[in-house]
Amino acid sequence: MLRHKRVTFSLSIELIKLLNEMVVNSKKSSFVEKAIFEYAKKIKETNLKNRLKAGYLATAEDDLKITEEFYPLERESYQKYVLDEEA
Repeated sequence: MLRHKRVTFSLSIELIKLLNEMVVNSKKSSFVEKAIFEYAKKIKETNLKNRLKAGYLATAEDDLKITEEFYPLERESYQKYVLDEEA
């Protein structure tokens, strides 16, 4: 169940003109609510991507070391199981 509460805030004259061009008076609250929701969602997604990227970069060196350490075993398995099955 959606609950609404009246809030008061200031907007620039240019933004008010744009809002008036885009939306009929009775739909302004809905338009602003959707715009804020979409913008906030975009910011949250960007923040998550940035945190994930930072985490991956922080562990990249360790990940590379692990990959290099296990490469001979992966190569051996590939040659033994994949190449033998293809032959």
